Amino acid sequence: MHYSDDSCTTLDTNSTFKGYYTNLDATSGTAEADYRYFCDPEKLKNGEYSQYGITRLSSCYFDNGGNLYAHPVGLCASFDIPSGATLSVIITSINRTTGEISDEVYFGPECQDDPIASNKDLPNNECLSSTVSGSYQFVIPDAVNIACIN
Repeated sequence: MHYSDDSCTTLDTNSTFKGYYTNLDATSGTAEADYRYFCDPEKLKNGEYSQYGITRLSSCYFDNGGNLYAHPVGLCASFDIPSGATLSVIITSINRTTGEISDEVYFGPECQDDPIASNKDLPNNECLSSTVSGSYQFVIPDAVNIACIN
């Protein structure tokens, strides 16, 4: 979650903070044509995200304002930030016992080149200072999600 303040109390609703990818198959003029996703719909069609349990484009939806619905470990998630740049992030590990998270952040889509930040042992459910917008926090659900293919 990303927040516009420094104390993780006001969710960032900046409309330019959003997923990087669009669904090119969406009908022009519909709301779906304006949705932005943190994973590439074309790669989803090719089955490239199946290893992460992602089988539907709705699983990649990025709510404008910087709220990821889910971001599996090891998946490169790309999104636009308020400055107009594109960032991509990989959560490299989650320790469910300690609640610590490790991630890597890149300029541009696709998590290419050298990371601009590598963060280790970030705490779950704690407010962290963001270089992108105010503050942010990781929220690890108590339950483990099991993906099913229907």
